[in-house]
Amino acid sequence: MELVEIGEAARRVGVATSALRSYQERSIVTPAARHGGRRIYGPRELQMPAFVQFMRHLGLSPEDTRAVLQDSGDRWRQTVNENRHRAE
Repeated sequence: MELVEIGEAARRVGVATSALRSYQERSIVTPAARHGGRRIYGPRELQMPAFVQFMRHLGLSPEDTRAVLQDSGDRWRQTVNENRHRAE
């Protein structure tokens, strides 16, 4: 499993390092580990920021995306439906 530092992780996902830090502060993304104070990401950890970017493309904010991910009921459908006009 290849682990990369935050700069390389951001490049692979297509976001700024500040975006990854912001996602972590919002409990959307968690690094695999920290080495020497640096955030380290593996392939699994890179899936979530990529998903957040996809959802942003559809018009959902990171907060809306977190609501979608954390909701096990039908609230996610309501959130997506309320925001889907942005992607059209």
